[in-house]
Amino acid sequence: MTVDIATMQLAELLRTKVRVLPSEELLCVSGAFSHSVIESHGRLVRELLRKASADAERSDDLFSVFIEMSQNIQSYAQSAFGGVLAAERDPNAHGALLLLKRGDRLLLCGANQVRSTDVAALKSRLASLDGLDKAELKKRYKQQLKAPVSVDGSAGLGLLAMARIATAPLQHEFFPALAGKTTFVLCVTI
Repeated sequence: MTVDIATMQLAELLRTKVRVLPSEELLCVSGAFSHSVIESHGRLVRELLRKASADAERSDDLFSVFIEMSQNIQSYAQSAFGGVLAAERDPNAHGALLLLKRGDRLLLCGANQVRSTDVAALKSRLASLDGLDKAELKKRYKQQLKAPVSVDGSAGLGLLAMARIATAPLQHEFFPALAGKTTFVLCVTI
């Protein structure tokens, strides 16, 4: 299935993918993810968590995942669509985040487009985390802290950090999109 996000918005794609179980939608945001937008959404997430009576540690964990996902959306948009200004103007460079409450758990899902040529490496990084317990994730995180920063400026810590915080394995899907892009969906349970 090819997903043309000009006709199917990322937020609706997220809602469609995660609505399998009953849940309460706390927040859904979509559009360009600039520093100021991330900051504004972050304040909103903090307030929603306060109102939802989430405990402090879980609120901090979710906020960390929210920031990591938002920065990933921003970073992928800028690299895949030719820089900050191009990414902010091109609706295909936008992303979406959906925060749900399912029973006593919180689920944060993000969707954005990545270059199709980057998908294999992203799948490999995600697969390398499958089945690791908390101790193994912590060990891998500490090893990665000592590793050199990649050519693209990434330290490679984002997925590891989210996997360490998550209370269930990271869920992810890829959908072919138009013009050499792929829509990437990532969900983290806390």
